[in-house]
Amino acid sequence: MGPTLRVLAVAAYLVAGTAFAQSSGGAAADLKGPGGLTDGSPHRRQRMITVSVGFPYLYYGWGGVGFPFGAGVSYFQPLLHDGFVPNLNDSFNLEVGANLAFAYGGGFSSWLAIPLTVNWALHFTPEFAGYLKLGAGFNFTFGYWSSRGVFSAFPVGGLGILVKLNQTLTLRVEAGYPWLSVGLGFAF
Repeated sequence: MGPTLRVLAVAAYLVAGTAFAQSSGGAAADLKGPGGLTDGSPHRRQRMITVSVGFPYLYYGWGGVGFPFGAGVSYFQPLLHDGFVPNLNDSFNLEVGANLAFAYGGGFSSWLAIPLTVNWALHFTPEFAGYLKLGAGFNFTFGYWSSRGVFSAFPVGGLGILVKLNQTLTLRVEAGYPWLSVGLGFAF
């Protein structure tokens, strides 16, 4: 595991530990209680707009490109509020976004990526969930490296966590291909 993934894994562990520690009855009680992992009752999930920053490592080293950085926005729409497993607190969601990445390597380049993904989330407590994400994206290149191809498609996949800070704000941490990112979600 590379150093960037290790740092992200430690950050996810610390955020998850904080979410569990804030609960009144401890992690085991939260997993079995209302809103916990084994809560099979009907749920209503919120839509969310997420603003994020990250490291789009898909572009690192590509054609001499230096260290890339980026920002994005995405729209998160629940499709199945109660997921696939009847006695499990899960959900199935659709997400579409726009990510803008920048890098310098022999010249300044930028990329606009439009990812479309689905994710399956497990809601461990009312404040904490983890998810698996799969999909595809379309990439538009601008600037110095656009001579190598302006349009391309790529797979998207990753693991993420959601930590509900209050009724409106959610912290999101995601590790996957092609980005490592941290964002803030605004539920509505």
